[in-house]
Amino acid sequence: MQSDFFKHIIGGPSDFGIGWVIILISSAITFLVSAINLSKWVVNKSNEKKFLLKKIALLDTGSHITHFISLLGNYVSVDENKEYIFVNNFFYVQAIADQNGSISTFSLTTRKKNFHPVLRDQFGSILITVGSTNFSELTNPIRIVKNGDHGVRNFYSEVCYFGYRGGYRNYAFSSNPNGYGKMLPFSDMEDITENPMELKNFRATTLINTYSVGVPREPSNFEYFGPKYNQIRVF
Repeated sequence: MQSDFFKHIIGGPSDFGIGWVIILISSAITFLVSAINLSKWVVNKSNEKKFLLKKIALLDTGSHITHFISLLGNYVSVDENKEYIFVNNFFYVQAIADQNGSISTFSLTTRKKNFHPVLRDQFGSILITVGSTNFSELTNPIRIVKNGDHGVRNFYSEVCYFGYRGGYRNYAFSSNPNGYGKMLPFSDMEDITENPMELKNFRATTLINTYSVGVPREPSNFEYFGPKYNQIRVF
């Protein structure tokens, strides 16, 4: 009598087997739908990055600030020196304009480990890959720039000149503390250029996360390449 009661509750062997088959099929469908959605998400992200990289390649000095806005959307800040900051989920762009709105210098900083814009020369060859190239791959920098951001964050940059290959412009390659990657604390950075071995190790292990185009050859008041913390802290 007891066995008949349980059979009535769970059904016979065939009913039990059919129930498990239904559960397995339902689980398989759920897994398949999740896999398809994940695949679509990955493809969409990949396409988004490709689209952004094409836009970045169109940025250049001599362009009007409206050209940058048309490619990057509205800027999040601008100061009295015509320094514009643009913010994207994958990168920052800093653009310096003259009184007529013409861009004299701009910088691009990657925010993500897997977002790697490239800077190409006049012949289409890659000069550096942001977030992948380290400083030891640069040769004969004109000068080194070190700055602190609020006393605890570091800007380390090397200014380079490539002649015709670089369109006769100066470039800065930087480790910006607000972009992807790590660097030394400011207290350790202050004297690093005085110690050749420390500098060699730093350059070999530190990634360039920012490139700047149209940088002044000589030291100037504008020596922060890429955004400062107070410009992007809410993002």
